Amino acid sequence: MLYSDEQLYDYIWGLVACRYTYGTTILQSSTETHVQHGYPISNRIHEFFVKQDHLQDFLQQSIPTEHWLTIISSTSIPPIIPGYQFQTNEFLMELETNEDLPSSHKYSPLSTKIEQVTSYIEAQEINTHFQVKAINLEQLEQFGIQQYVIYDEHLPIGFGRISSTRKSNRSCLDNVYIEPNYRRQGLATKLCIAIVKQSKNGSTGCILASSEMGYQLYINLGFKQIAYLYSYETEQSVH
Repeated sequence: MLYSDEQLYDYIWGLVACRYTYGTTILQSSTETHVQHGYPISNRIHEFFVKQDHLQDFLQQSIPTEHWLTIISSTSIPPIIPGYQFQTNEFLMELETNEDLPSSHKYSPLSTKIEQVTSYIEAQEINTHFQVKAINLEQLEQFGIQQYVIYDEHLPIGFGRISSTRKSNRSCLDNVYIEPNYRRQGLATKLCIAIVKQSKNGSTGCILASSEMGYQLYINLGFKQIAYLYSYETEQSVH
């Protein structure tokens, strides 16, 4: 399983763009990429992305006491890291060309529709409905970020976002969600196809991190796994 630095950086920068908060910074070095979020994202302020073969060099550095660490690996077994608690396992996946996406016409109920969210009022109504920050209000007018909602008639039943902010042909798909009562109807497939096909700024391919639950969905859409992503939290943070 092989991945390039370009693929990795497109994912990291795309992910940060999708989850951007005011004041977020990104610092790249020879051993890691350090993301400092403007304010906490899922309890994360300092977040480091490190290739597994650079892990020992990273651990010898002076780093913030409390942080998250994501290891990019080509092996299916997460490393045991003293002082860290393993949290999640994800899969880094790439769609080489958007032309590989299947047609969406054969999926899902016809009563559903997908819209890009550009209105603050609509965004606030969606967030109130889901009781989470489904739509990031800070990003409604941000270049290269598109946020979408899927409706059943007038009821919001899912959402997702995509970024295409780098000088690359890859966009980054993130935060795809369908309400539990609407799953297994092809709606996630319909939503993903619509979002990726409408991505702007010349993007012709797509990259993302998938959970185990979403893995088969993305395989069916034509994505291929290129790496494993193992996330850890420092034990000080956990306690």
